Amino acid sequence: MGWCTIMTDMTRWTPAQQSAAQRQSEVYKKTLRPLIQQADLYHVSARPDGRSWDGIEYYCPQSRQGVLFAFRSATPEARHRFPLQGLDPRARYRLVCEDGSSPPTVMTGRELAETGVLVSLSEPESSELVYVRRE
Repeated sequence: MGWCTIMTDMTRWTPAQQSAAQRQSEVYKKTLRPLIQQADLYHVSARPDGRSWDGIEYYCPQSRQGVLFAFRSATPEARHRFPLQGLDPRARYRLVCEDGSSPPTVMTGRELAETGVLVSLSEPESSELVYVRRE
C-alpha cells in the first residue's frame, strides 16, 4: 500500500503480461493512489499471517468512495466476508469488483458493516479490489 515496486525481470514477460501490468499501473495511478491519499484506513480482518484472508479498506467520506483490498493466502477457504467500516448505515453503496468476477451489487452501510462483503477467489495467493461508491 506504499510505493509500487516490481522486483522481477519484466523483459521476460509476455505481451499479455506487459499489457496487464500497464493497465494495473494506470488503475493505481488514476484511481487507487488519489483515493489512498485522502481516505481513512480500516483493517477489516485479523493481522496477516500467510494462512488466512487479509483485508484492508480505504474510504473517503468527502468523495464518497472507497476500496477494499482483499487478499487470499494459502487458505483452502475460497470465500470470505469482510465487514466494512466508516460508512453511513442508512446510505446505499454500489460495490464493483475490479476484475468483474462478481456482478455489481448495492447494499446499505448497515448491511456492509453487519453482514460484510462476500469475496470469492478460486485461486490461493490471489487478490481482488472491490470498489465502494455511495449512491
